[in-house]
Amino acid sequence: MPQRTLTLGLLWLAMAALLALLALLLSLRGSGGGLALDAALALDLALLPLPLLCAVALRRHEAAQALARTRFLARINHQIRTPMNAIMGMTQLALQTPLSPEQRELLTRADAASRGLLGIVGDALDVARIEAGQLEIAALPLRLEEVVAQAIEPVRRMHDNPSVALICDWADASLLGERGQLRGDAQRLQQVLVKLLSNALRFTPSGQVSLRLAAGPTDASGRVPLAIAVSDSGVGMSAEQVAGLLQGHGDAGLGLAVTRHLVELMGGSLALQSAPGRGSAVEIRLALPLEAGSAPAPLPARRVLIAQACAGGRAATLALLRHLGLGDELAASADVAGTLAALDGARRAGNAFDWLLLDWQLPGPGPTGAELLAQLRREHPALRVAVLSPPGQPGQPDGPAQARAFGARALCPEPPLPGELRRLFGDAAAERSAPADGQALAGLRVLLVEDHPVNQEIALRLLGSRGARVDVAGNGQEGLERLVAHGPAAYDLVLMDLQMPVLDGLGATRRLRKLAGFEALPVLAMTAHALPEERAECLAAGMQGHIAKPLDVARLVRELQRYLPPPPPPQAPARLLDMGVGLRQFGGQTALYRRTLQSFAGQYADGLAAWSGWLAGGEWGELRRAAHTLQGLAATLGAQPLHRLALALERSALEADAAAAGSQLGRVEAALAALLGDIRAVLARDDDGAAASAGGPGDLAELRRLLSQSDSRALDWWQAHGAHSGLDAATMQRLEQALAVLDFDAAAALLEAA
Repeated sequence: MPQRTLTLGLLWLAMAALLALLALLLSLRGSGGGLALDAALALDLALLPLPLLCAVALRRHEAAQALARTRFLARINHQIRTPMNAIMGMTQLALQTPLSPEQRELLTRADAASRGLLGIVGDALDVARIEAGQLEIAALPLRLEEVVAQAIEPVRRMHDNPSVALICDWADASLLGERGQLRGDAQRLQQVLVKLLSNALRFTPSGQVSLRLAAGPTDASGRVPLAIAVSDSGVGMSAEQVAGLLQGHGDAGLGLAVTRHLVELMGGSLALQSAPGRGSAVEIRLALPLEAGSAPAPLPARRVLIAQACAGGRAATLALLRHLGLGDELAASADVAGTLAALDGARRAGNAFDWLLLDWQLPGPGPTGAELLAQLRREHPALRVAVLSPPGQPGQPDGPAQARAFGARALCPEPPLPGELRRLFGDAAAERSAPADGQALAGLRVLLVEDHPVNQEIALRLLGSRGARVDVAGNGQEGLERLVAHGPAAYDLVLMDLQMPVLDGLGATRRLRKLAGFEALPVLAMTAHALPEERAECLAAGMQGHIAKPLDVARLVRELQRYLPPPPPPQAPARLLDMGVGLRQFGGQTALYRRTLQSFAGQYADGLAAWSGWLAGGEWGELRRAAHTLQGLAATLGAQPLHRLALALERSALEADAAAAGSQLGRVEAALAALLGDIRAVLARDDDGAAASAGGPGDLAELRRLLSQSDSRALDWWQAHGAHSGLDAATMQRLEQALAVLDFDAAAALLEAA
């Protein structure tokens, strides 16, 4: 029996060696179908030790399996993402409609669950790509502030527990703005942050989840060492559970294992510490090259009171505002009583706060929520309030979404981010002029090439509701025909699906690039494909980028805004004095109108010197009343530009906004000076032309000139010369009717047609 066993073993080893050699030879076949090995090389391979041959064959087999698994998962990913685009798109559209609080909560939870499912699918694909060695890390310029903002945005949407505070702590000002411009893979770093934050929120029933970002000094190679930590006060884990998670086991293990691999591919390390009942902390150590960048301009001087219940959140908000340049003008409170006391004390000391950053869940004693806002509006009318909006309260009747109705100037989701605070406390005029969400894509002309009717409807509604004009083609051939028919200037952008009947997106783009005039028309792939080689194929075909399905509305809008057409050239400035409008206000009484112009010119002959004193002394009541009088007089006289400027100044005075009022006062003074010059010229022309208008035959050319300028002297000219104008009776009658209602444009048109 032993001899037989030995013989069988030797035969098995010999067969294994032959099979391994055959597998290796077959894997090295030449392009012509024959073997790519000569006899000498084959002999050398035959003499290799058997374990090496087996290892080579095994590695090749495993690599082929990994590649096949990756491609299979990519196809599954595409098949899942296509219907998920419809589910998530329709959910987002429904969330934009009027809903009851219960309906909004259900849809919000459905949206969060859909995003969670996509995350699981993406994790599985990333694992396969890591095993196949196909996951590459980019090295492109990135701004850490933007990466964090884009990571916080989806986390806010999925965060629905008001018992958990979400905190973002910027430990170093050097990470903000252009100074925080580094070189790395923004997409993968964002993916890491989203995964860590969502896992922390998932296992934290109450307390807080904190993201902390710190930086060390730049090393000799120009790299900035980053320490990014996500900590929570959740349920915690044992040492055995921690080890299992890092290996990909457990409820959150797949995502955490992928995260660790991504961090290591970026050249960093990930450490997880946890204890049952004491929460968890994940710290990432990563060094990224520093790009040149300048320090951002500090915010305008504002006195801000931060009323925030969570001590960690309050400290993080204070630190962030100091980093942004509001150092000595800040104060904080933790409850309603302390907030009211701080506001009253500052007002009595003559240093009233400009802004209150108010936690909607600020605890008492005292009024809270809407009652507190109503009291602030009565007792501190000049105070501007921004409400920190906690999670989990969408659409509730007494929720933060209703805060504007009670006097809040703005809503700021928690945690507040640097860009949001810059917009909030920055230039008030710029804030007011920022386009509303419904106009974010106003003027953009888009051709959507998509075969799926549901995807067509989602894109049409999402883009159309934001001001874009969208045309649809059902496949690549239809898209080409529409583009050729309308020309290269008809659209600013083409959104191109990849998988379509008749002609797919890649083929359509390749043909488009061969057509004269269409070489530079932007084309973006809009598809559920996820592999890097597929994205590279899109770029090689002539596309400018790639937008993944399901569509993330905020990211889609940001991407498409890059292709907005330039704003139209500024129109010719409006006439400082429209005498036609002014005469209508005076019922056509030219003498009264001219006397009022003369009185106005005398009243404001010395300018607005006193107004600057009111502004400097904080005498808002005097400034508001004076601006109100001026804007009313300007509207009555037909001086619309001055009316609008003075009205804006009146509003700023009402809000005690020193920065806005200062810039607006300068514009009011300039407009008033120009208007007074025009009024003096009008009055001088009236005096010089009085004799010329008194009798004798008139020159119709003079009447045309007066009408083109909406000059009230056209009435005097007609009274003096109309009977001798030589016009037919019907034209004279219609001309008199137009002049009677001071419609100078209609009168000019009648005169030209005569």
